[in-house]
Amino acid sequence: MNMLSGQVVWGGVALGLSAIAAPTVLPSVASVARPVAKTIMKQGILLYKRGERVATNVKEGWASIVDEALSELGEDAAGKQCLTVEDPAQQISECSQS
Repeated sequence: MNMLSGQVVWGGVALGLSAIAAPTVLPSVASVARPVAKTIMKQGILLYKRGERVATNVKEGWASIVDEALSELGEDAAGKQCLTVEDPAQQISECSQS
């Protein structure tokens, strides 16, 4: 008898046994797997929502910093941006139309 044919026979036996056991094993596996899958899904949703909150806070923080920088540059209502650098020796003021 060839070694390969022995493996094929045992493979067939395993396949047959799993086909017989599947109707009894799969429902019990499914009853355990469903709550686990739901828990994983809920945790993923909560993690996503926390990430959204963090991103919003970071965005608001950066917007605040940009607003402060623009106000320090002296942007007026006409859209001019003026940069004033005060040097002890001289004062430099530069404006550009945006």
